[in-house]
Amino acid sequence: MHVFVIYSLLFIPLISEASVKQFEIYGPGWDSPELIFPSRYFFIRQFSEKTVSRVEIVERKLYKVGRGCRVWIQLFNETQFDNRLIIVRYKLITDRCSNGILIRVYGDRDDDLIAEKETAAPVYAEECSCQNHNWYKLMKCDSNAKMYSQIFKDLRKCYGEYVGFAQFMDEMLISLMKKVHIQDTQFIVNLGDWPLSDGRDNILMPVFSWCGSEDTFDIVLPTYETTESVLNMQGRISLDILSAFGKQNTPLFEEKQSKLFWRGRDSNRLRLNLIEMSKKYPKLIDAALTNFFFFRDEIDKYGPKVSHSNFYEFFNYKYQINVDGTVAAYRMPNLLAGTSLVLKPKSKFYEHFYHLLEPGVHYIEVDQNLDDLLPILRQLIRGKGYSGSKQIPTTIEQQKIIIANARNFILENVLPSNIYCYYYKALSEYSSLLKDNLEVDNEMEVIFKTSDVKCNCENSIKDEL
Repeated sequence: MHVFVIYSLLFIPLISEASVKQFEIYGPGWDSPELIFPSRYFFIRQFSEKTVSRVEIVERKLYKVGRGCRVWIQLFNETQFDNRLIIVRYKLITDRCSNGILIRVYGDRDDDLIAEKETAAPVYAEECSCQNHNWYKLMKCDSNAKMYSQIFKDLRKCYGEYVGFAQFMDEMLISLMKKVHIQDTQFIVNLGDWPLSDGRDNILMPVFSWCGSEDTFDIVLPTYETTESVLNMQGRISLDILSAFGKQNTPLFEEKQSKLFWRGRDSNRLRLNLIEMSKKYPKLIDAALTNFFFFRDEIDKYGPKVSHSNFYEFFNYKYQINVDGTVAAYRMPNLLAGTSLVLKPKSKFYEHFYHLLEPGVHYIEVDQNLDDLLPILRQLIRGKGYSGSKQIPTTIEQQKIIIANARNFILENVLPSNIYCYYYKALSEYSSLLKDNLEVDNEMEVIFKTSDVKCNCENSIKDEL
C-alpha cells in the first residue's frame, strides 16, 4: 500500500594572535549564534600540541555559570582517527538568553583562555518563532538565493492507512517556518520508502520522497532518519551525524579487527547472501540478522537472530558494508562519518547526497550481487586476492585516506546546516515552478501557525491572519 500526504504551507570575537596559529574555530554555532538550531554546533581544529580542556557558554554580562539562561554543552573528541578536531555543540534549555551569550574556549589550564566570542543580541531556543531575513545568507546556503514570501500555516491532508511518518515532514516544515520565510506552496510527500513517480501512463508526478532510484522521478529529500536526527539532536535521538563523527571511543584503525562487520534485518535477499558468506568465511566477515520479517521461513538457514549492537561498536572493525534493504539503507551518512572503511554494492537506489560520492575516493564499490566482495576483502586485509579492474587500496595509509575523505565529505555536505538548506532550496525551487492557484481543501488540518508559538523574537514578523 502506498501512503502519501499533501502539504500546503553583533559579534565581538576575541582570539589572541598566538591562538590563531594554534587553533581554528568555525561553524554556525560560533560564527552566527543568532541562527537557531535544535542544537547549535561549531568545530575547533588544533594545529599544535596544545589541547582544549573545556568550553564555557554563559549569558552575556552575567559571566558566571549557573546564572541567567541555561545551556547544555557537549564536546566530542573521542575518536582516535582525528583527535585534532573537536566538535562542540550546545542546546538552550531555557527559551532564550536575553542578553546574548559569551563563549569561552579554554586550554590545558583553567586560566588558559584560548578564545572567546560575545554576541549582544538575544539568542533564542528552537521552540521560538524567530524568522530571520538574513537566514539564507547566514546559513551560507547559496549566494544566489532569493527571498520568498511569508507563510503562516502548515496544513496537510493524509491519504492511506499508515500515516505516522508524516510527523517527520511536519516537524521539519514547522522548524523551517519558525526560522525563515517560505513561499506559499502545495506539494505531495510520499510517506513510504519506495519511490512512487515511475512515469507510467506518461504522467510524471512531482512527488517528494526520502529515497530515489534510477527508474523513478521522485524529488529526493534527506531521509526521515537524517531529518529526525537533526531535529532532535541533544534530545531523544542518541545517534546523529555529529555524535557518529566524534563520539567513537574505538581503537586506532591499525588495531581494529580486520573483518567486515554488518548487522541488520532481512529486508533484501542480498543481505541473506551476505549472511551465507559470513558463515562460510567467518575470518573475513562478521554478518548477522537482528530481525526476521520478510524471510521467516528461512530462519534455520540464515539464523540465529542476534541482539542489536550499539552502532558505535560497529567501528571496532576495519570494514563496514552498506547493503540495500527495501530501498537504500539509510545508515550511509553515519557509516561515512565513522572511522571504518565503507564498502557499498552498486545500486539503483540513492539518498539525496549519493551523486556527490565517488567510489575509490569516499568508499569502495563492490558488484551489485556481491560477486567480487570476497576478493576485494582479501585484497584489503591481506594485500592480495583481487584481479579485477577496480583500484583497491592495500596499505593501511591508503585505506585511511579514503576514510578521511569520507569524513570530510560529511563535514562539507551532511551537517544539520546542509540539511536545513537542502529542504529550503528544494521547497523554494519547486514552489517557483507552480502555476496553479493554491486551494486549501476543507478536509485539511492545521498543523502549525506562528500565532501558536509563545516564544517570539523581538523583531519577528507578526502573524496578521
